[in-house]
Amino acid sequence: TEYIREQLSGRYGSEELFRQGLVVSTTLDSRLQKAAIRALRDGARQVRKRHRAGKPPQGALVALDTTGRILAMVGGLDYGTSPYNRAVVARRQPGSVFKPLIYAAAFERGIHPDAVINDKPLVIRNRDGSTWRPKNYDNRYHGPTSLREALVHSRNIVTIRLLQKIGIRPVLALAHRAGITAPLRPELPLALGASPVSLLEMTGAYTVFAADGLYHAPFAITRVRDRQGRVHPWSRSAARRVISPATARQVSAILAEVIRRGTGRRAAGIPGAAGKTGTSDDNRDAWFIGYTPSVTAGVWLGYDRGRSLGRGETGGRAAAPVWKEFMQATLFSAHRGTP
Repeated sequence: TEYIREQLSGRYGSEELFRQGLVVSTTLDSRLQKAAIRALRDGARQVRKRHRAGKPPQGALVALDTTGRILAMVGGLDYGTSPYNRAVVARRQPGSVFKPLIYAAAFERGIHPDAVINDKPLVIRNRDGSTWRPKNYDNRYHGPTSLREALVHSRNIVTIRLLQKIGIRPVLALAHRAGITAPLRPELPLALGASPVSLLEMTGAYTVFAADGLYHAPFAITRVRDRQGRVHPWSRSAARRVISPATARQVSAILAEVIRRGTGRRAAGIPGAAGKTGTSDDNRDAWFIGYTPSVTAGVWLGYDRGRSLGRGETGGRAAAPVWKEFMQATLFSAHRGTP
């Protein structure tokens, strides 16, 4: 893929890369790569069909194992017509898919998932004197709500109040340790995923929950052999502890409920799965990132120019079915012995 060529060019230079006749061993699984392309195209067609749009949205998918191996990466629906890698280069608002990082930061500080925060109207005064009146997606308020239920049903107000309680700095620090290098604005809209990030970084952050709190940087190259037969191992960064195993399991238990009875019900049917939906303002971006004990996959759908996907095109409706179709392929592949 183009991503691997870019990685090699960064080390050897573009001219040397083609001159040396390198043989490259990668982590990519060809069957899963094909399954990812198929699932993305199916999902984009469904969005276009529902809204009779002339052009389907774009999409991206990344799949990793818990050691950071990139098993599949698709940066768009058709590389021939649009080689732009939306999985790596594009930064889009993740919406509620960012919320688990906030809850993880809270649990790390000793706050229990059953702690209660009042889901009631909230008015925030900005530095310029204006006011921000955030709302829940359903435009309703639900009164005293446990953190567990707030994350399962993606309640915005409770998440903002939680961020006010713990402070923004712990969340920024956790996100950085989890591999997110995109600049995150230190403001309360961070609770709603207002700061753009890449799909690869966001999916990598979710591997922390699947790996009991450890982060392994994503990688696609394992070794390189030159014309003389010399093997050049591809260096990898060491794993680092982001959150405690207990916190990772607390978050995973809640994200499993998201799929069973929350906003991610369209992803149900994958054994041992946990995940979270994300939708940006005006349905411009639809996300779903989820994982099993062995594979973490992230899906994004949207238009390059940022137009709306259409009314009702949430992460749960547009992206979760793509994730489910792809993850079914991982189960089949694992049954056959790979990855």
